[in-house]
Amino acid sequence: MKKINKVVIPIAGYGSRMFPATLGIVKAMLPLVDKPVILYLLEEAIKADIKEVIIVMSKSQESVKDYLTLKDEKTIEKFKDKKEVKELKDLLAKIKLSFVIQTSQKGLGDAIACCEEACQGEDFGVILGDNPILCKEDIPFGIGQLKEEYEKNPGYYIGVKEVELSETKRYGIVSGKDYHNTTFLLDGMVEKPQDNPPSNCAALGRYILGSSVFKYLKEITYGVGGEIQITDAIRIAIEKEKVYGTKLVGTCHDTGNRTGFVMANIDYSSVRNDVWNEIKEFIKNNL
Repeated sequence: MKKINKVVIPIAGYGSRMFPATLGIVKAMLPLVDKPVILYLLEEAIKADIKEVIIVMSKSQESVKDYLTLKDEKTIEKFKDKKEVKELKDLLAKIKLSFVIQTSQKGLGDAIACCEEACQGEDFGVILGDNPILCKEDIPFGIGQLKEEYEKNPGYYIGVKEVELSETKRYGIVSGKDYHNTTFLLDGMVEKPQDNPPSNCAALGRYILGSSVFKYLKEITYGVGGEIQITDAIRIAIEKEKVYGTKLVGTCHDTGNRTGFVMANIDYSSVRNDVWNEIKEFIKNNL
């Protein structure tokens, strides 16, 4: 049985929608309650039994690597008995991390192209660095949900959610005859359609891509926004291979913009017994 063992997490973008915070902090390190976004993504990968995470970062983001490799040994040693420090060390011990440098920020397609050598000819997953998913049920979600589908029927998989038609211009939008089903075969994909979207199913930050995607990425040029778009490579895959959309469970958050970041903090607070009662009271009394 074919399996997915590797996941790529691209974080090298500028995070311009979250300026001025991201002029000094990598977007993936912004906290949801008290943990950086990237830890939630690693937890998702671990829950899906992924063996290795490949983090695509820029040269200026060494702070992320320092954090995930526990480089600050003095501080770690000083607080080694704190529950939070133990939990962080335990989490990071469960997965192999590797790091790839994206030399210039030319889009998601370019970030994935940087990982060709690291993926070693295997099919692999992708979790976008600013799209955590909160699932309040104990079921496969996010990359785990796509991995489960892939292992039953190998192919490309795009995690999607139905959005309002007015919001389709913000996303890659997929099309397929049976898009009302949970998993359906795609016949097209358009990046940020400004009118006449083919459906209201938007790609929301989870992919399983075949190793052939690296060949398709070499066939495309700059697309929407002047970037190398993974959507354009997936369109080639749709013509030549089986590409599916799977509707994601849970709440997909976009922490790369202000409102999404605040909403994600409220949602993640709601599952934390240590903070939620006070926050709920504050909202009730003040908002």
